[in-house]
Amino acid sequence: MNFKDQRVFQGSSPSDNPGRRLNRLPDPPPWRTFAKEGRTAGLSAFTPDPGMVKIVNAALVLRRPILIEGDPGSGKTTLAYAVARELDLPGPFRWSITTRTSLQDGLYQYDALSRLHDSNLKDPSSLDRAKDIGRYLRLGPLGMAFAVTTPKRPAVLLIDEIDKSDLDLPSDLLHLFEEGSFAIPELERLEGEETVRVLPCLASGDASSPAARVPVTRGRIACEGEFPLVIMTSNKAREFPGPFLRRCLQVVARPLETVDQLLNAARQHLAKFAPEIATEDPRIRSLVEQFARRNREQIHSLDQLLNALVLLLKANAELAEGKELESGDRDLQDALWVSLGSRSKN
Repeated sequence: MNFKDQRVFQGSSPSDNPGRRLNRLPDPPPWRTFAKEGRTAGLSAFTPDPGMVKIVNAALVLRRPILIEGDPGSGKTTLAYAVARELDLPGPFRWSITTRTSLQDGLYQYDALSRLHDSNLKDPSSLDRAKDIGRYLRLGPLGMAFAVTTPKRPAVLLIDEIDKSDLDLPSDLLHLFEEGSFAIPELERLEGEETVRVLPCLASGDASSPAARVPVTRGRIACEGEFPLVIMTSNKAREFPGPFLRRCLQVVARPLETVDQLLNAARQHLAKFAPEIATEDPRIRSLVEQFARRNREQIHSLDQLLNALVLLLKANAELAEGKELESGDRDLQDALWVSLGSRSKN
């Protein structure tokens, strides 16, 4: 990896050729690479621990949701993406929870105001649109996972940070998981329409295409012969009701702690991006050792370690070329070391 001339922004007067400066940018690190079809960053290097693997297989057999608890950066969220990719399953449909989230947000949304507006217009095309109620109904991540699950091919639903929810949401979810279906009252009231095609979850593709619509029969979406693989993450910010916990398969995501574990994870993430990480550079090992010591006192994420290693590799490349590190480079590294609770010793 060549870090030479990557100082694109220099804090000086406007550049007369910004395009040339931007062309100096190196390729992004693998964990900060994104694709149109969704998240792929870091998946190739993610290896779930044996406990996670056992729980996922048990959930697939028993058709039960998983509650995975652990500190930030321990791989809880990535697990859902890894399962969907390895088994080529629909999703994951991600539902990020806040204190204001209700069950309705995950099932579907109905834009009644837009339909009323189109009904009041005199334009014939607007009136035709208003007759198509499906264009005003959009499934949420939870509703989408129920709708596209088919026998032997469950969709993957990620309910992220469920511990942020209000007190009622876990109990509401429990009822839904036991029933395996939910109704859309706006469609149940319709007469003479057996099937209505509604808009899919926004994260599931091109929602503007009629072919992307999801059929709903008799105003009800049900898991027919199968149940989605539901993975719920928690940062342990709250306790959950006993009945909810008894119906979940629970696992704790263990953070990487030892120097060897951290070095192995760094090598996997940086294998193609920076082969230098595979060497036994004493400064690289020293940084990882300091990170491991700080992790025992205050949890940091693997992403922070990778950021520090990238900057250290940049320094190594410039020193190997016989260059002295400029003050700006030293300041940048020092700032990152401070965020880890340490000071650079270079």
